[in-house]
Amino acid sequence: MAPDTFMDLIGVWLAAVLSLCVFSFLLRDNILYRVTEAIFVGGSVGIGIVLEFWNGFYPKLIVPFQKFVAKAADQPPERWVWAAYMLFSLCLGVLFLSRFSRKQAWLSRFPMAYLIGLGTGMGIPLGIQTFIFEQTKATLVPLVVFQGELVQWSQINWIVTLGNTSLVVGVLCVLYYFFFSFKKTDLFSRATSRLGVAYLMLGFGASFGYTVMARISLLTGRVDFLKEDWILGTLRYFGW
Repeated sequence: MAPDTFMDLIGVWLAAVLSLCVFSFLLRDNILYRVTEAIFVGGSVGIGIVLEFWNGFYPKLIVPFQKFVAKAADQPPERWVWAAYMLFSLCLGVLFLSRFSRKQAWLSRFPMAYLIGLGTGMGIPLGIQTFIFEQTKATLVPLVVFQGELVQWSQINWIVTLGNTSLVVGVLCVLYYFFFSFKKTDLFSRATSRLGVAYLMLGFGASFGYTVMARISLLTGRVDFLKEDWILGTLRYFGW
């Protein structure tokens, strides 16, 4: 894909050079990599601040307050409560800036405690619902699954049955492995614990493989950008 304008060409070259600077870390840590890292972090922070202002601060605080102040005399009591809450939230947010002062940095503990408490109160029920109730519900599956409505041994769906049985056995073995309140010296305990470890290794291996494949996909996309947009795109732009 060839760049349409000269500014697009400059953007492609800038992205390509920064990509090569990042890849230079494969050789060793160097100044080019550190400069690129600083540019990436600084650009991300700058874009994040702008997006937060125009998508959050401006439409959710400034615009509603302008409308509130314009008709303050006719506002119902609940709107005044809303205004007080928004002012309180704004003051808490401003206290974060006290981190830039050595003497007044302790003031930032108040908004930090508010956010941590609010996040914990919202996260604990959600975490219990997602990682305990839903996971437990997904484990409660029938061990024997039939293909039709008739309960006959000839109608057993062996693929689903083996999958459900493996799931239930794996969960029980992994849970048994994490019982450390007694010694597992007999043959059954050791075999069950070993099987639980095997299931854990399969789970960790699958997660690691998924992570590696995701990173390889990112690398493939970046190499494809360098080949198609940078090298071939530059050649097409100049008509070569």
